[in-house]
Amino acid sequence: MFKEIAVKEISPSPFNYRKALNEGAMKELTESVKKNGVIEPLIVRQIKDNGKEKNYEIVAGHRRWRAAQAAGLKEAPCIVRKLTDEEALEVQIIENNQRQDPNPMEEAWGFQKLLSFNGKYTAQIIAAKVDRSLPYITSRLKFLELDETVQEKIASGELPLGHAMLFTRIKDHEAQKKFLKTISQGYGSTYREAEQILTHSYSLSLKDAEFDTKACGSCPSRSRNQTVLFPDLKKTDECTDKKCYAEKTESHYADMLEEKEKAGFKVFYGKPPANAIKITSPETVAPYAVMQPKKYKTKCLKCKQRGYYLHKRTSYGDDVLPYFEFGELCLNEECLDKMNNIEPAANKASGEEEKQQGKNNDEANEALSRFAIQALAERAGTDVDFQRRLLCFCLMLKEYEDVEELISMIWDIPAEEFTAALISAASGMFADIHQMECLLEFLRLGKIQIPDEIMKALGREE
Repeated sequence: MFKEIAVKEISPSPFNYRKALNEGAMKELTESVKKNGVIEPLIVRQIKDNGKEKNYEIVAGHRRWRAAQAAGLKEAPCIVRKLTDEEALEVQIIENNQRQDPNPMEEAWGFQKLLSFNGKYTAQIIAAKVDRSLPYITSRLKFLELDETVQEKIASGELPLGHAMLFTRIKDHEAQKKFLKTISQGYGSTYREAEQILTHSYSLSLKDAEFDTKACGSCPSRSRNQTVLFPDLKKTDECTDKKCYAEKTESHYADMLEEKEKAGFKVFYGKPPANAIKITSPETVAPYAVMQPKKYKTKCLKCKQRGYYLHKRTSYGDDVLPYFEFGELCLNEECLDKMNNIEPAANKASGEEEKQQGKNNDEANEALSRFAIQALAERAGTDVDFQRRLLCFCLMLKEYEDVEELISMIWDIPAEEFTAALISAASGMFADIHQMECLLEFLRLGKIQIPDEIMKALGREE
């Protein structure tokens, strides 16, 4: 039934799930209503007050009603329909979904309301009601699992639909917020660029996992299980739940340590003791370790003066996934030196041989620092905070013998103190040409813009 109804007798629906309101578009609509009136009638239903039918509730047309109020209209054209709560909600959702560009977040809220309404609806039934595919409904419902800050960006239109879909591949809310920060800083402006950042910084290859991946079979965070929404992931095998990946990795190594302890070996959780020597094989090269002696299989494997360790450390640039170092230890340095034909310290050569050894060590350290810079620069990606910390590492690298101590110290510097820290590190530290070369190499690999105040401290102001 069509009729003109007083605007003051119309009230908004308690089921209205549309929260996003574009003020610019609302202003335009209000101006249009002032000139032409409300062209398309509102859909309303009569509501009861103390058992008597009284006033009207909007089913569809909330924006037109607000525009009529703002324009000062006394009446608005309406179509009055007899609808139950369930039918009114259905009409709202169908009417919204028939728009040219429905807000994807509002669609998600609407579909969720139907799903929770008396338990009568399923995703399949909603798909049939709104004439959409099941993957379409599923993709919108996935938005409800995202962090609220991400949902707000989708609802406001600041986050394009394609980018919004990428967020559904990340389970951890902190990781979602970090990814959002990266996108907000202007990186990943296209879908393909954003997808590359996601793959590089927020995904881990299950093919390279240390743990048994059988338990990951049907996990929704496994890329090949997301093919309903992302068909191009069919041939991939990645994990986007870094926290779970880290827990499984640590559990795997902990089980290995437990087995070694049961076999009679000493085990160490954390940094190995000072009197222990890390030993490694050509297949599994460990940092700061001694290669296995030639008689390792015939002599060392029978020796109980061996141990194993698991050192869990912060993975710089990634606050979710730790770095796990698992390895073997020799607890008898004298025996290991004999097997490797290394003379005791008291009998080592001095003079020219010692100078040559020192030179060789310097060259080795330079090669190691260059390798570290390259590896870190490639991982820096688009994380500005990590880039700045990496720069500080490059500037101060030559001043510290203990690289681990240097990294820990740099990572503890609060972000707001970084400019001062970088200036301090840059000032007067380049008498050694190797340091400048390290910095230039870092800049080339990391493609990082140095702040003007740092360039002044370096004496390279343009």
